[in-house]
Amino acid sequence: SRRLARAEALREEGWALYKAGRSGEASERLREAVALNPADPLAPGYLSIVEERLRVGRAGPRVQAPLPLQTVLPTPAPVVAETRLEVYFNCPLSAATLEVDLDGEALARKQLNYYTKGFLGIKKKGAGVYQEVFTIRSGNRSLGVRLRDEAGVVLAEQTLPAALVPGGRAILKVEMENERAVPRFSLTAARPR
Repeated sequence: SRRLARAEALREEGWALYKAGRSGEASERLREAVALNPADPLAPGYLSIVEERLRVGRAGPRVQAPLPLQTVLPTPAPVVAETRLEVYFNCPLSAATLEVDLDGEALARKQLNYYTKGFLGIKKKGAGVYQEVFTIRSGNRSLGVRLRDEAGVVLAEQTLPAALVPGGRAILKVEMENERAVPRFSLTAARPR
Protein backbone atom coordinates (compact mmCIF):
# COMPACT_ATOMS: atom_id res chain seq x y z
CA SER A 1 0.00 0.00 0.00
CA ARG A 2 1.02 3.64 -0.33
CA ARG A 3 1.18 4.07 3.42
CA LEU A 4 3.74 1.23 3.79
CA ALA A 5 5.75 2.49 0.82
CA ARG A 6 5.81 6.00 2.34
CA ALA A 7 6.89 4.54 5.72
CA GLU A 8 9.73 2.62 4.05
CA ALA A 9 10.88 5.73 2.14
CA LEU A 10 10.87 7.78 5.36
CA ARG A 11 12.83 5.06 7.18
CA GLU A 12 15.52 4.99 4.48
CA GLU A 13 15.66 8.80 4.30
CA GLY A 14 15.94 9.02 8.10
CA TRP A 15 18.80 6.52 8.21
CA ALA A 16 20.61 8.32 5.37
CA LEU A 17 20.24 11.63 7.26
CA TYR A 18 21.67 9.99 10.39
CA LYS A 19 24.67 8.68 8.44
CA ALA A 20 25.16 12.18 7.08
CA GLY A 21 25.37 13.51 10.65
CA ARG A 22 21.92 15.16 10.66
CA SER A 23 20.48 13.32 13.66
CA GLY A 24 17.69 15.84 14.41
CA GLU A 25 16.16 15.53 10.94
CA ALA A 26 16.75 11.76 10.98
CA SER A 27 14.78 11.48 14.22
CA GLU A 28 11.80 13.32 12.70
CA ARG A 29 11.70 11.11 9.60
CA LEU A 30 12.06 7.92 11.62
CA ARG A 31 9.29 8.95 14.07
CA GLU A 32 7.02 9.54 11.11
CA ALA A 33 7.99 6.14 9.61
CA VAL A 34 7.19 4.34 12.88
CA ALA A 35 3.85 6.16 13.15
CA LEU A 36 2.90 5.09 9.60
CA ASN A 37 4.04 1.47 10.04
CA PRO A 38 4.53 0.33 13.66
CA ALA A 39 5.13 -3.26 12.42
CA ASP A 40 8.30 -2.28 10.48
CA PRO A 41 11.12 -4.36 11.96
CA LEU A 42 13.85 -1.76 11.20
CA ALA A 43 12.40 1.71 11.82
CA PRO A 44 12.03 1.41 15.64
CA GLY A 45 15.62 0.14 15.92
CA TYR A 46 16.95 2.97 13.76
CA LEU A 47 14.94 5.49 15.78
CA SER A 48 16.34 4.23 19.10
CA ILE A 49 19.91 4.50 17.75
CA VAL A 50 19.32 8.06 16.53
CA GLU A 51 17.66 9.14 19.78
CA GLU A 52 20.48 7.59 21.82
CA ARG A 53 22.99 9.63 19.79
CA LEU A 54 20.94 12.78 20.39
CA ARG A 55 20.81 12.08 24.14
CA VAL A 56 24.55 11.43 24.38
CA GLY A 57 25.27 14.43 22.20
CA ARG A 58 27.55 12.66 19.78
CA ALA A 59 27.13 12.89 16.05
CA GLY A 60 27.78 10.28 13.41
CA PRO A 61 27.01 6.66 12.93
CA ARG A 62 29.25 4.67 15.27
CA VAL A 63 26.83 1.78 15.57
CA GLN A 64 25.85 -0.46 12.71
CA ALA A 65 22.24 -0.63 11.66
CA PRO A 66 20.29 -3.34 13.44
CA LEU A 67 19.78 -6.47 11.43
CA PRO A 68 16.23 -7.16 10.28
CA LEU A 69 14.31 -9.64 12.37
CA GLN A 70 14.44 -13.13 10.96
CA THR A 71 11.89 -15.80 11.51
CA VAL A 72 13.55 -18.84 13.04
CA LEU A 73 11.85 -22.01 11.98
CA PRO A 74 12.02 -25.00 14.28
CA THR A 75 14.43 -27.69 13.22
CA PRO A 76 12.42 -30.62 11.95
CA ALA A 77 12.84 -33.89 13.78
CA PRO A 78 15.18 -36.26 11.99
CA VAL A 79 13.43 -38.69 9.74
CA VAL A 80 13.92 -42.26 10.75
CA ALA A 81 14.98 -44.11 7.64
CA GLU A 82 13.29 -47.41 7.03
CA THR A 83 14.04 -50.63 5.20
CA ARG A 84 11.76 -53.40 3.98
CA LEU A 85 12.56 -56.84 5.35
CA GLU A 86 10.99 -59.63 3.30
CA VAL A 87 10.87 -63.07 4.90
CA TYR A 88 10.50 -66.10 2.62
CA PHE A 89 10.28 -69.78 3.56
CA ASN A 90 9.26 -72.62 1.23
CA CYS A 91 8.44 -74.93 4.11
CA PRO A 92 8.60 -78.72 3.58
CA LEU A 93 7.33 -79.29 7.14
CA SER A 94 3.67 -79.88 7.91
CA ALA A 95 3.93 -77.73 11.05
CA ALA A 96 6.67 -75.47 12.41
CA THR A 97 7.29 -72.18 14.19
CA LEU A 98 9.48 -69.51 12.63
CA GLU A 99 10.85 -66.89 15.03
CA VAL A 100 12.57 -63.70 13.89
CA ASP A 101 14.24 -61.30 16.34
CA LEU A 102 15.58 -57.83 15.56
CA ASP A 103 18.31 -56.62 17.94
CA GLY A 104 17.20 -59.19 20.51
CA GLU A 105 13.51 -58.21 20.43
CA ALA A 106 10.78 -60.34 18.86
CA LEU A 107 9.82 -59.19 15.38
CA ALA A 108 7.76 -62.23 14.35
CA ARG A 109 6.56 -65.51 15.87
CA LYS A 110 4.78 -67.36 13.11
CA GLN A 111 3.21 -70.78 13.63
CA LEU A 112 2.99 -72.57 10.32
CA ASN A 113 0.47 -75.37 9.83
CA TYR A 114 0.19 -77.01 6.44
CA TYR A 115 -1.67 -80.17 7.48
CA THR A 116 -4.73 -80.95 5.42
CA LYS A 117 -7.68 -83.18 6.14
CA GLY A 118 -7.71 -86.31 4.07
CA PHE A 119 -10.29 -89.02 3.56
CA LEU A 120 -12.48 -89.51 6.67
CA GLY A 121 -10.92 -86.41 8.32
CA ILE A 122 -7.50 -87.98 8.81
CA LYS A 123 -4.61 -85.47 9.01
CA LYS A 124 -2.50 -85.50 5.92
CA LYS A 125 1.03 -84.08 5.73
CA GLY A 126 1.51 -80.98 3.66
CA ALA A 127 3.92 -78.20 2.80
CA GLY A 128 3.54 -74.51 2.05
CA VAL A 129 5.13 -71.13 1.50
CA TYR A 130 5.38 -68.44 4.14
CA GLN A 131 6.04 -64.85 3.03
CA GLU A 132 5.76 -61.66 5.03
CA VAL A 133 7.11 -58.11 4.72
CA PHE A 134 8.16 -55.94 7.67
CA THR A 135 9.11 -52.27 7.68
CA ILE A 136 12.00 -51.77 10.07
CA ARG A 137 14.47 -49.03 11.00
CA SER A 138 17.58 -49.06 8.83
CA GLY A 139 21.17 -49.17 10.11
CA ASN A 140 23.49 -51.84 11.44
CA ARG A 141 21.19 -54.36 13.06
CA SER A 142 21.28 -57.92 14.34
CA LEU A 143 18.73 -60.38 12.96
CA GLY A 144 18.10 -63.60 14.89
CA VAL A 145 16.27 -66.47 13.15
CA ARG A 146 15.05 -69.68 14.76
CA LEU A 147 13.05 -72.60 13.33
CA ARG A 148 11.24 -75.04 15.61
CA ASP A 149 9.44 -78.24 14.68
CA GLU A 150 5.83 -78.84 15.72
CA ALA A 151 6.98 -80.22 19.11
CA GLY A 152 8.90 -76.99 19.81
CA VAL A 153 12.37 -78.48 19.33
CA VAL A 154 14.84 -76.04 17.77
CA LEU A 155 15.88 -77.34 14.35
CA ALA A 156 18.28 -74.46 13.66
CA GLU A 157 19.01 -70.93 14.77
CA GLN A 158 21.38 -68.23 13.64
CA THR A 159 22.14 -64.56 14.25
CA LEU A 160 22.86 -62.61 11.08
CA PRO A 161 24.47 -59.16 10.96
CA ALA A 162 22.35 -56.83 8.86
CA ALA A 163 23.55 -53.55 7.32
CA LEU A 164 20.18 -52.16 6.27
CA VAL A 165 20.25 -49.13 3.98
CA PRO A 166 17.53 -46.45 4.13
CA GLY A 167 14.85 -47.08 1.55
CA GLY A 168 16.33 -50.49 0.73
CA ARG A 169 15.13 -54.07 0.80
CA ALA A 170 16.55 -57.08 2.55
CA ILE A 171 15.42 -60.65 1.92
CA LEU A 172 15.63 -63.24 4.69
CA LYS A 173 15.39 -66.73 3.21
CA VAL A 174 14.92 -69.94 5.13
CA GLU A 175 16.00 -72.85 2.94
CA MET A 176 15.22 -76.48 3.65
CA GLU A 177 15.37 -79.10 0.89
CA ASN A 178 13.13 -81.61 2.67
CA GLU A 179 11.65 -82.22 6.10
CA ARG A 180 14.80 -84.02 7.32
CA ALA A 181 17.33 -81.46 6.01
CA VAL A 182 19.07 -78.94 8.25
CA PRO A 183 17.56 -75.46 7.70
CA ARG A 184 19.84 -72.72 6.32
CA PHE A 185 19.29 -68.98 6.75
CA SER A 186 20.50 -66.25 4.42
CA LEU A 187 20.08 -62.51 4.32
CA THR A 188 20.65 -60.61 1.07
CA ALA A 189 20.25 -56.98 0.10
CA ALA A 190 18.02 -56.25 -2.86
CA ARG A 191 17.18 -53.20 -4.90
CA PRO A 192 14.18 -51.17 -3.73
CA ARG A 193 11.01 -51.79 -5.72
